[in-house]
Amino acid sequence: MRQAIVLGGGRSRRMGRDKMGVLLEGRSLLRRTVDAALGWAECVVVVAPEPDGWEPDPRVRFTLEDPPFGGPVAGIAAATAILLAAGQVNEVLLLAGDLAAPEAVVGRLAEVEPGTDGVVLRDEDGWPQYLAGRYRFDALVSAIDALDGTRDLSVRRALRRLDVAQVDAPSAVTKDLDTPEDLASLTDRRPNTTVVTTALDHKPSDTVTLSSRLGRGRPRTSKSVGGAHLEERG
Repeated sequence: MRQAIVLGGGRSRRMGRDKMGVLLEGRSLLRRTVDAALGWAECVVVVAPEPDGWEPDPRVRFTLEDPPFGGPVAGIAAATAILLAAGQVNEVLLLAGDLAAPEAVVGRLAEVEPGTDGVVLRDEDGWPQYLAGRYRFDALVSAIDALDGTRDLSVRRALRRLDVAQVDAPSAVTKDLDTPEDLASLTDRRPNTTVVTTALDHKPSDTVTLSSRLGRGRPRTSKSVGGAHLEERG
């Protein structure tokens, strides 16, 4: 059985709001990653609070790391515990929820031969991206169980001993979206793309509208109330 884990927790400090709710091409970042995972996996465990208005899907289950905001490795531990209780799992995708191109990540991971413990993408700087990976489930569980603790531990430190194949991928595939500037750079590469963030929890002074190029000039920044928008039209 093939399953997936999507890590969507964290405080999103650099984005300025919950980045999982940012809409890109009509879908939230979290929805895009879950949809991509379901193209390969039978079920997905999402480590994040279930968003308001999330359309119920029996293939998708939400959980939280313990303690809350305990870091990505704590999230992996929480998700693997659920999968262990659910029954036999052979392979698992492990994905960051803020991937810029989740479908491309899943497609690349699905087409290559894994190493003994799995396969991960490697970015243009030569770093393995462990949150863009496909793992033998028993190996992932063993790596987590071998740790003295999971709180605030980096994923690289937790999984670096796994024997995984590494597959080169361009930055357009391995990139994640941490800041408004990341979103702006993404739309610079994708004409006719619209990004909308509804920052209802922000004060007016904290909310920024970023308008990308409309055919000439530099992107402009201006204040607005109730949301942040980035649009590009060809």
